[in-house]
Amino acid sequence: MLQGDVDNLPLPALLQGLVSNHNSGILLLEGENQCRRIGVDAGAVELICDPDGNSEPLGQILTALEILQPEEISNILTNLGTSALGDALLRLRLLDTSMVTGPIRTLIHEQLLDLFCWQGARYRFEVCSWQKKRLFTGEGVSPCLRFPIPSLLLEVARREDEDHLNAAAGACLDEIYQIATDKQSAELIIVETLAVDPIDKKFFRLLQQPLPLRDVIDTSGAPRKPALDTIRLLLEQNIIEPMSSREKKTVVGRLLAQQRPARAMAVLRSLACQEDDLPALEQLHTLLHQEKAPIGEREQLLRRLASARNDSGDNIGCRKALRQRAELVPENLEAQLELLESLPLTNSRRETERLLERIFQCPQTAHEALLGAEAIESRRAGDPIRDPGWLERSVSLRIQGNDPEGATRVLESLLREGLRAGTDLDSLHRWLDLLEQADPGAHEQWKAQLQRRRKGSSSRVGVLVLLCLAFGLFAFLHGRNSPEKASALSTTTISTQIEIPALIKLISADEKGAPEAAHLIALERGFSEAIGLRTDGKYLKALQQMKSLRDARLPATSLGAIDRFCGELEDYLENAQGLHERSLGLKKQGNQEGSLSLQLQLVRKYPHSPIVTRMKLELPLELTPRHAIISIDGKIVPLPKRGDPEASILLPADQPVLISAQRRGYQSRMIWHEPGSLTRIQFHLSRLPNRVVGGDTPVETTISTAGTAVIVIDRDSRLRSISPVTKEVHWEVTARPSGDLVDGALLLEDSILVATSTGHLLLIDTENGSVIRETKIFTGPGIVRNTPIAVADKIVVATSRGIVHALDRKSLEMIWTREVELIRRSPLQTTDGLLIAVGPSSLSGIDVADGSILWKRQTPHRGLATTARRSALFVATSSEVTRYSAQDGKPIWRLALDADPPQTLNTTSDLLLLQSENGSLQAIDFDEGTIRWSTPRRETKPIVSTISGNMFAFSNTDGGLHVIDLRDGQPLWTHLGSSPGSCLTFDGEMLLVGDESGDLLLFDLKSLDGDLSAAENPS
Repeated sequence: MLQGDVDNLPLPALLQGLVSNHNSGILLLEGENQCRRIGVDAGAVELICDPDGNSEPLGQILTALEILQPEEISNILTNLGTSALGDALLRLRLLDTSMVTGPIRTLIHEQLLDLFCWQGARYRFEVCSWQKKRLFTGEGVSPCLRFPIPSLLLEVARREDEDHLNAAAGACLDEIYQIATDKQSAELIIVETLAVDPIDKKFFRLLQQPLPLRDVIDTSGAPRKPALDTIRLLLEQNIIEPMSSREKKTVVGRLLAQQRPARAMAVLRSLACQEDDLPALEQLHTLLHQEKAPIGEREQLLRRLASARNDSGDNIGCRKALRQRAELVPENLEAQLELLESLPLTNSRRETERLLERIFQCPQTAHEALLGAEAIESRRAGDPIRDPGWLERSVSLRIQGNDPEGATRVLESLLREGLRAGTDLDSLHRWLDLLEQADPGAHEQWKAQLQRRRKGSSSRVGVLVLLCLAFGLFAFLHGRNSPEKASALSTTTISTQIEIPALIKLISADEKGAPEAAHLIALERGFSEAIGLRTDGKYLKALQQMKSLRDARLPATSLGAIDRFCGELEDYLENAQGLHERSLGLKKQGNQEGSLSLQLQLVRKYPHSPIVTRMKLELPLELTPRHAIISIDGKIVPLPKRGDPEASILLPADQPVLISAQRRGYQSRMIWHEPGSLTRIQFHLSRLPNRVVGGDTPVETTISTAGTAVIVIDRDSRLRSISPVTKEVHWEVTARPSGDLVDGALLLEDSILVATSTGHLLLIDTENGSVIRETKIFTGPGIVRNTPIAVADKIVVATSRGIVHALDRKSLEMIWTREVELIRRSPLQTTDGLLIAVGPSSLSGIDVADGSILWKRQTPHRGLATTARRSALFVATSSEVTRYSAQDGKPIWRLALDADPPQTLNTTSDLLLLQSENGSLQAIDFDEGTIRWSTPRRETKPIVSTISGNMFAFSNTDGGLHVIDLRDGQPLWTHLGSSPGSCLTFDGEMLLVGDESGDLLLFDLKSLDGDLSAAENPS
């Protein structure tokens, strides 16, 4: 049994899959309030009728056409049991077969295609070859109610084209139309287009009433597609026109005065779908509430109402609508999150608590669980120790959402702050149990750390107990000698812690001009052969066979069916030929990539064209990696010389092949080409590191020293000096006097300066790892977030609360202190001996000598990324990047940005490099502020980046490492790792990458000279 979501499987893909299934079966579609069964056999589909009248489409159509009454249909179903209704009607001769091939067939065809437009439906296909004789019975049903799948596929293509025409003409299901000219012309077009009596007359009558087109179609029973085509023709001839908003409001008032709220709601729905008219939305909301409309419609209206109120400036009304929506659908996570975002951060703690509780109970999928966790952390992660219960719930949601890294991060924060604050052991053990579910490795590390702390605490408590005993003994002995002094001693307490219609309906033997019986048999055999050839995909032979059967003695209906059959196949083959000629045209123009794209489209759309069997796919050589070995089904392909624009690799278009690319120093790449399955062919070769230094703790910082060693700082505040050539560890030291080390370090002459979050500064010798000097700065209520910087002969470090300290470079003695406003990331920049402090709304130039403010300038937007070079300061906000003069803070130029916020800013001698959170990189002219080149967006967010010479490297959250040539913005190479990179450093002719798993990856840049991958563009 196969099953899946219809939403995720388009109709062409589903029908193509049914063609490839040679077994008979039943396709069951289940919607919210509907259920349909479709029989599948030999590349065709047939409606199956169920005994209950509620789910019988043919019965509904016959009733709408006034051919049968519901009682007659019920009697037929009762007498014939579960037999197909169409078969039963034909056997009882209650319906002429010619009518089945007419309007009824048209309606069934439309309804069959509409089955695949359900929202939120599911399909299930049951293979049941034993039901073949029961399902597909009688010669009367087979040519009348069955639809060949290729015909349905062509019908789908026609529908898509006509949908564009209808949209361009303004045919909308939610619009109300009124007849602008004579009604006689409108009625004539409707009757000719729909051609289904009496549905066409009902459609014309309802169209004259103030009803949305959707209600007109549903009430009249008209097929949706012909109805939309009819409206398009009427609009193009200016016979009808949409009703204006003023007229709709007048109609609403008249309907309400007549006490017809249902009709008034229909008009208001049409008005609300065309524009966000706030009074109309308010009125519609009141009516929906009074008439107890479906919850789904009320929920969507409340969402639009909140948006309209917000646009009008009514924040309280917006919040009220969001609150009503959240109460209406408490299980809808999106509604709860939107309400949470609208609540102010202050004076709403109780409501926030209730809302967070509801958000915690809402998630049903992994994605929803992650959204819930982020919402909880956004409101309750400011102080982990104050709200540990909420963070524990966030952890459980992240585990439910398959995000162990995020759960580990939150738990480690809880454990770290808990140990500092002296949290009780039960809470610590509970957090350790959660950490074991998220990350067993981190659980063991924290468990060992907790045990070490307990041992140290136990030893200290033991010493205190011994001291107390000694003191008590002394007091006892002293009291024996002096009772008065003993009574004066105080006690001490120590605490511990698509449709081909029926092809032929032969005329009966008693009809005039009837062919010979033998000729009839030959015709029938020829028709069967033609259909079989088409089913087998031999369209050209099927077309030739059907053309050979055309005889003027046949009835007009049969000749018309043959012509339609041949016309569909001719259109199919002509379209394939046209696409092939377009591909050849692009090849002559030198657009090899576009030619390949059209070739793949030809194979995918027209697989039964004879062109595909003799065509070869031409893969341009420029789309393959340089210096790579290309193999097809294991055989190495000799490659022509590069530089020839017509050089290409030939692939069979109608056969599956395995294409592989191999290159020294790169991970091989294989592509399985199944005809019709690929929309592009591209190779992504992942470069392999030259050396790997293993580790067990995530790397935070790598520092390239003047010698041959590299200093690595991990998340446990451990510093190691490692040789990148021999992997030898020269020295190792753990520097954690108090607090965690901040990311990064300041490299001085023969030492490095590191800082902790609590304000400790340590100057460490790079030769042996010894601590040369240590000091503590005042942080106040804040912490240290950023690495110290060097200005002239001073070291400058800032806290999160804006306290800036200047210290002597050698002795680390305090020189001056200044308080300014600072942003979170890179708040201090140096240029020409001047210190510039970047605040949320201001820039301040500070004299390094004494800390005095030389100038101050207000900024319109909050800075998100900063950098400086020579006498220029660059600040990127969410909407622009600005260059300021470092001498007086005046803006020199501004460049507007897109909607994606900036991530980092870097500079070269003539370029400003701006990387956004969407992964794109823009190279901006240093002096003019114009964009020289830019790279496309990526699906994942960058984490860290670095720059050296003409190379820019950055790592993404998916573990990808990308190196870009700064001269033209083209990618040099890519490494696809299993763990995201946490720090990047260029060390001469090497690129050092530390990742979240603790490994240090070393890439030799010298081996890349003249050996770079081609720019990988999609084909």
